[in-house]
Amino acid sequence: MVKIMGNTITKEEIEKQREQLKTLVEQNGMRIHTILRHVSTSGMQREISPIVICKDGSIRHIAYAVACIAGYAYTEKHGHAANVVKGCGMDMGFALVYDVSGALYPDEERGAYKIAQDWI
Repeated sequence: MVKIMGNTITKEEIEKQREQLKTLVEQNGMRIHTILRHVSTSGMQREISPIVICKDGSIRHIAYAVACIAGYAYTEKHGHAANVVKGCGMDMGFALVYDVSGALYPDEERGAYKIAQDWI
């Protein structure tokens, strides 16, 4: 089980979020866009909002689903839904999407590279 903002998330909820996110990404071009929302003063932590832009032009915020399936912390601390990504020295948006892709396609060869990432 996973804890998000103090609430315990069940295995059923995690599986539901995994299936919904997989369907959403597959129907909308296998791409997740990321928005950098906040960087800590030390530079060692970021808040990144992952989104999917749907074919109809709507935007789906997926930070909660990412927290459920990939284990990233979820926050709404600075007025937006985002995932807390710790570390530096690499493209942390890419790292987030890489981990999501690997969680959605664990049994496929190069599954962690199936979903593309863009910064907005």
